[in-house]
Amino acid sequence: MFNRKTLLLAASAMIGSASAAHAQAADPVRTDAGAPLADASTGAPIRAEIEAGTGGKQATVKINLLWLDRPPALRQGGAVLNSRSLNLTLSTPWDGEGDASPASLDGFAGGTSARVEFVMMNSKRATQPSQRAIAIADRAGEICKRKAIAEFDNGKEGLGDPASAFFDSALAKLDKRKAEQLKACDEADAGKLVAAHLPGQLREYDAEMFPSDAGAITFHATIAYDKFGYVLPATLAKGSDKKTGWGVGARFTNYFRKSPTALTVTLDYEAAWEEQDKQIFCPPNPGPTPVTCIEDHAGPPQLDRSTKIGVNVRHRFTNSEGVSGFAISPSIRYDITDDVWGAELPVYFIPGKDGTLTGGLKLGYRSDKKDVTFGLFIGAAFGLWD
Repeated sequence: MFNRKTLLLAASAMIGSASAAHAQAADPVRTDAGAPLADASTGAPIRAEIEAGTGGKQATVKINLLWLDRPPALRQGGAVLNSRSLNLTLSTPWDGEGDASPASLDGFAGGTSARVEFVMMNSKRATQPSQRAIAIADRAGEICKRKAIAEFDNGKEGLGDPASAFFDSALAKLDKRKAEQLKACDEADAGKLVAAHLPGQLREYDAEMFPSDAGAITFHATIAYDKFGYVLPATLAKGSDKKTGWGVGARFTNYFRKSPTALTVTLDYEAAWEEQDKQIFCPPNPGPTPVTCIEDHAGPPQLDRSTKIGVNVRHRFTNSEGVSGFAISPSIRYDITDDVWGAELPVYFIPGKDGTLTGGLKLGYRSDKKDVTFGLFIGAAFGLWD
């Protein structure tokens, strides 16, 4: 059985087994627009996140173990693109106990857990680009060439005296570089050209190239381990137990081709161990001597079997240039068995490299506790397929 101390060691060991092809599966430039099958959340081989909230601190590492792109199948004038991936998520609390996100209703958040998930992604791409898609790509190619020529002209002006001994060789290098850049503009993938030089029209280009929404179905299984301390009310003797819980679930995600938005519906079954409520215990006091009272969980943990459903919306706000400074991912989850619901609102605004968003603040509310929770998270880039 794994423990909290081995989480980061296990993650480091798995990095070597994650193929470099995973990193190429997503173009980071396109992440902002959330292009289908080009999202940081699906392509990055290793993703790590740290969260500190009112309930505690938690570290999570997600490892992309396998990525397979299946050959496209022609269907009704388009090519159906299928991708399959296998992911491993390791999670553990930093402070030994406490749930960093109690509003998520995650029954395994208080202990160390490992979750394996199998993801099946499907999207349909037009076999022939429309006239509008061709026009956008051609304009992006022209901008690419103008930039190459402008870079050459600026570099030529900075060479100095044409009569110097190094002028001709430096000019030849600039000319060679311009030729290479112009060739790259002609041979580059049209989608990448639009993403690099016309990001404000990437969404429109993708809407032309992807005639329908994309979707993903995920199946996952979780095993969790935790150690519980408690007090036996009858004797006030302290005890401890080690328990293992498990869970299975599925989710469906719909990607909206005309908006950087994804809608996810989840269904989970969990058999998780839950601590008893804390109480104050005081030993008998037959005489005048003061006694010391203690606060602890009243008895050993109980097995809580529950079925939970949830809805999550992930959206990144974009401006006319196709980029933005924040994203949101509101979600609500309902425990059918215990009649408890929780809602969360993560707001991403901390910038990372390549225009990604890698952190922010999270608000939460649980119906049974009737209180608002706050949290700070950083590390994992925002992605529509998360």
